[in-house]
Amino acid sequence: MEVLIVYSTQSGTSEDLSFRFSRKVSACKVVNTSQIQDLDDLKGFPIVVFFISSYGDGEPCDDGIRFIQMLKDEKKLHIKYSLFGCGNSLYDDYQGAAHQFKKLMDGLGGDLVGDVGYSDEAFNGVVDDFESWSFDYLNLLSDMGIKLNRSNGYREAYQITEVSEMPKQQSRPPYHEMNPFYARITNIVRNKDQYMHFEVELDSVHSRMKYQSGDHIGIYPVNDGEIVDELMAILGIVDCGSVRVMPVNRMESCKWNRVYSSIRELLMGHVEISGVLSRKFVKDLTDYFITSESTKRRLQELIRSRDVFRREVVERKLTIVRFFKEFDLSKNDYTSIPLSFILETFGHIKPRYYSITSSECVEKDRVGVMIKLVKDKPNNFVGQCSQTIMLAKSDTALGVFIRRSKFKLPYDLSRPLIFVGAGTGVAPFRGFLMEIVSAKYKLDQITRVVMYLGFRTASACHYLYADDFARYKELLGDRLSIRIAESQVTGKYVQDLLVEDTNLVKRLVENGGCVYVCGDKAGLALGVRRALGQILGGSSTHSLEYLAAVGRFKEDVW
Repeated sequence: MEVLIVYSTQSGTSEDLSFRFSRKVSACKVVNTSQIQDLDDLKGFPIVVFFISSYGDGEPCDDGIRFIQMLKDEKKLHIKYSLFGCGNSLYDDYQGAAHQFKKLMDGLGGDLVGDVGYSDEAFNGVVDDFESWSFDYLNLLSDMGIKLNRSNGYREAYQITEVSEMPKQQSRPPYHEMNPFYARITNIVRNKDQYMHFEVELDSVHSRMKYQSGDHIGIYPVNDGEIVDELMAILGIVDCGSVRVMPVNRMESCKWNRVYSSIRELLMGHVEISGVLSRKFVKDLTDYFITSESTKRRLQELIRSRDVFRREVVERKLTIVRFFKEFDLSKNDYTSIPLSFILETFGHIKPRYYSITSSECVEKDRVGVMIKLVKDKPNNFVGQCSQTIMLAKSDTALGVFIRRSKFKLPYDLSRPLIFVGAGTGVAPFRGFLMEIVSAKYKLDQITRVVMYLGFRTASACHYLYADDFARYKELLGDRLSIRIAESQVTGKYVQDLLVEDTNLVKRLVENGGCVYVCGDKAGLALGVRRALGQILGGSSTHSLEYLAAVGRFKEDVW
């Protein structure tokens, strides 16, 4: 029973996932939507699994436009199908192409098998989202009589071979996510135990990298050297010279398809080994490599229940190295674990995105960044980027690139501006104000800026960029108002201050004002949206929906 796997992709994400999925099924055929000449090509299969990526603001990818039109022109299509959508929630229509595809299939009489899976590239969770979806979905395929590759042993997806010498690999502009620029980290300032400010040297003459206030910087962290050494000991790897990594299936794309100076360098700077383990990893480890029957039973009991796994692994934030320690796994418990399994399971190291806190008008070659340190002392867990920056020295170089954002000041700076942010969410507003005061003509245009900032307290350890905001207040005078919500002192949040200032907020919006919100998506952004909905009401010319439609309500949330 051959499964048909169909993907539509712009940058290769859906293609990667479709081939990853194909390795889980014994008999399958993988095609791009552009290869489907007629919808009859989809018939005759027990099920068709679609991997659909959204491009831009929710449009189909270029290779899927003709396929979508074919669906629109069809009247009936009775096939069993499944769907996994790839998208980015930072864009306006998240998963737009996948939603459009499902709507068309529903209208044609398609029979959806299982739940629709979604991955969000904005939060670097593509592989984790895919594995979580496929973990339960594969059981449905098995119930349909489709043979899976579970019990056939692990098949290496990547070939790692030693090479005689390291070829010259010189990166050149343009720099982007797939080709980062290695920039120096400087001026690292730690704000007590919670936050760190640092600057990234862009060297724009050589890198040709430019940014604007409101953009994001992507930073590739590196793994702790001691952790890498412990992992190599677990895998039984004795480091050698230069190695080349290539996919066994030459038709499959591979971010590691290059030469590395050593296996240690590959693991340290390119593989995501510092994250919390998934249930899928423990299951594959158990099925493929655990030889001790007692250990196998112990791990099978661990993954049988989501609640047990969450309590024993996720809540304790166990990484692969800590998992082997905590569960006391020794060389007597497992066979040799190939490096290919680690590469395939954990994937390429993901960039971390941060709002830029500076303005190119003032610091053309330097990007300011503020991060909140991710630390869980009881579980001895430190976030990967937090660890990287904490260990960084003044000459440390990290791979970086600029990601454009729609979070920009209006062309007409005479409009009233309302800035709302909490914690590190205040970062882009420092950049905006830096830009405003950078030139006299911009400073003269500004009529009114009201900032609502949220911190635990207004003390030095919590009030980020207090000195900078005080300086901008001195330059702008009464045109800049700063309201601070001290959640730990007064129990109030920025949305509470907005409601308190209902008349002011409403007046500024009615006078053409723009509202900018930056911070946590689930907490701050949702609360601010509710507050603004209460303040502005449902008027067609001043409602929140209207402001968003005309570009006067902008969010930079995560």
